[in-house]
Amino acid sequence: MTTLPARYFDGLSARGHEVLLSCEAGQLRLQGEGIQRCETLNAVELSPRLGHTRRRLLFVDGAVCELEDSPVLDTWFNAASHQRWNLLARLEAHWGMIAVAFSVVMALTVMLALWGLPWAAQKMAVRLPQEWVVQLGKGTLTGLDKALGDKTTLSLARQQALRDGFTPLAQEGAIPATLVFRDWPRLGPNALALPDGTIVMTDQLVALAEDDRELLAVLAHELGHVQERHALQKVMASSGVAALVFMLAGDVSGLANIVVVAPTIMTHLHHSRALEADADRYGFALMSRHGLDPVWFARIIRKLEAYHKSDAEDAGKDDSMSDWLRSHPASEERAHHAEQFRAQH
Repeated sequence: MTTLPARYFDGLSARGHEVLLSCEAGQLRLQGEGIQRCETLNAVELSPRLGHTRRRLLFVDGAVCELEDSPVLDTWFNAASHQRWNLLARLEAHWGMIAVAFSVVMALTVMLALWGLPWAAQKMAVRLPQEWVVQLGKGTLTGLDKALGDKTTLSLARQQALRDGFTPLAQEGAIPATLVFRDWPRLGPNALALPDGTIVMTDQLVALAEDDRELLAVLAHELGHVQERHALQKVMASSGVAALVFMLAGDVSGLANIVVVAPTIMTHLHHSRALEADADRYGFALMSRHGLDPVWFARIIRKLEAYHKSDAEDAGKDDSMSDWLRSHPASEERAHHAEQFRAQH
């Protein structure tokens, strides 16, 4: 009869007892100095094999028996559950399977980052309470103002003229939108939609445009981002698991952490081609309903393209904030889509 040395703890004290284990006819026997115990195998739980760690036998009364792993245990405990544990142990020790498992985990991680988090962010963005969204938008603008300044060189009359053109476009949307102006030379000519519906247009973009209809075309595009809550989606997707936990837990205080990092996220935010295309289509349709030719979007997008190329060639220019300039890729393809929309409508 095969016996295995083990250390037995009765569950009543910390003292261990040296015992010998044996098994016969489905009965597990423990024998040692002052220890005599017999239990059916079905009443004893064997811990799973984990590397080279010691195995444990767990008894219903809380007693525990520890011993070195041995193939003999596999012959004693041959239930399906133990067979599965043994299979897992063999897989854990197989370098090929480790490599496969690592590859699968990495692939799932990439899928989560590329598709899972954006999908979750899209669902959460439309369900967030408006007070959270307002808080996030205000915090983002405050952070940007601290980093880039909160002034504008535009006269009040010039600002009002642009807002007069913007208001009819914004009134169509279900989400309120407001327009503000900032002198941000480090960002150059650009406009961005914040999570709460605030659209920031830089003085540099106003200076680049030769016709206010070009600026209205940009604002129509940004209104597309506002109505689809694209900025909120990107901020939440970039914040990842933290945003999901705050949403599920209903932890309003946790939102403050996202507010802190939102300005940094916004200055490095890149909308996907799909989101940009959605905003373009929204903007083209909105312009058409208000008697504005989408060709004005094609004109300003080409000017932005030319500006970016010139800016990239200026090696001496501070590029610390230039990522935002690339967040709205000005391309001939998008200009062509604007012209196509005009021809088809």
